[in-house]
Amino acid sequence: TPKPGGKALHPHRFRKTIARLVGIAIVDSPRVLMKLLGHKDIGMTLHYILTDKALQVEIDQVARELRIMRCRELVEDMRIALHSAGSPIFGGHGGGGALGLAEAVKEHEKELHRSGRQWDADSSYDLSVILTGNGQYFRVIRPGVVCLKESREAIPCTCDSTCVNRIEEKATRRDVREVLPILIAEGKRALGENQLLLVADKVQQIDEEILRFDDIKQEFGDHPDVIALRKAVA
Repeated sequence: TPKPGGKALHPHRFRKTIARLVGIAIVDSPRVLMKLLGHKDIGMTLHYILTDKALQVEIDQVARELRIMRCRELVEDMRIALHSAGSPIFGGHGGGGALGLAEAVKEHEKELHRSGRQWDADSSYDLSVILTGNGQYFRVIRPGVVCLKESREAIPCTCDSTCVNRIEEKATRRDVREVLPILIAEGKRALGENQLLLVADKVQQIDEEILRFDDIKQEFGDHPDVIALRKAVA
């Protein structure tokens, strides 16, 4: 039909349709849309996706459910790790918040047992609703990093990997393993050229990456090359 919903088709309508879909589906959608639509002012972009009150409700509902789903995946990974010999610690996840999340899974399972129930298909979802404050928390603040704090949308996370509100998702583990040998090689090359400021920078980057996952910290923390680089700038 040339008039879907009784309204004529025109290019501007398609722009608003795209804005609606992106607003619902994409994290940090205003900035994505600002580039896509060619707006110079973020206020114009927000006008596209926020003038429709129903859309505001829809965006919020989808965002909350995505946070719950994200938490549920971590909860399931944590529980598998608790009951499966040889599984990676914390289900492969890291960060200072991983231990607290694992403890929450254990306590929830104990509570189920005390009430005569077993962990079932709904248990991880129910716990995730609690842990995320019904989808308010568990925001992705950078690729592979989840912050457990409330209201982090406006302020970028500046904490390090030891922060108790930070979860390093297991998907980033591969990236850390790939980047560490590169940083070590660059540090050794800088040391050979006596560029101590550059060595210090590489050591800082290495230490930040090592802290992201406990097993990687154990593997690389006492690495001979890492120790030599640290000593060079101590």
